[in-house]
Amino acid sequence: MEKLIFQHQNLKEKIEQIKNNAADETINPRLIAQELAEFWSLLNEHLKLENDIFYPSIIKKLEEKNMDTSKTQKFFEEMKDIEAGIKVFLDNYHSETAISEKVEDLKKDLDKIISALDFRISSEEDGVYMYWTL
Repeated sequence: MEKLIFQHQNLKEKIEQIKNNAADETINPRLIAQELAEFWSLLNEHLKLENDIFYPSIIKKLEEKNMDTSKTQKFFEEMKDIEAGIKVFLDNYHSETAISEKVEDLKKDLDKIISALDFRISSEEDGVYMYWTL
């Protein structure tokens, strides 16, 4: 659990760093592309742990206690929708050229991604992570 929360913090810090660098008047597309690649690497590592180990373990724990898992499974699917949106964002800004050509869009989209990421993280940490202690 602590590892997931630590990863959340790293993801939030990295995306804020990207936002700050994108806000510079002399934006450096190479730096932003590199930071987005680093963010993707961190996110991918986190999602593997969460989607492949944590989420299935939660469902198993609930089932072992004969608890209804339908809402929890629906929640996990909603979290995957957020994940898909973040992947689309990363695909849209995967190169220096894409970043250079769409600087203003990048700035707007970063705000949306940060909101989505914050929502996912708070939903997990304030909600479903509590199931781990069952």
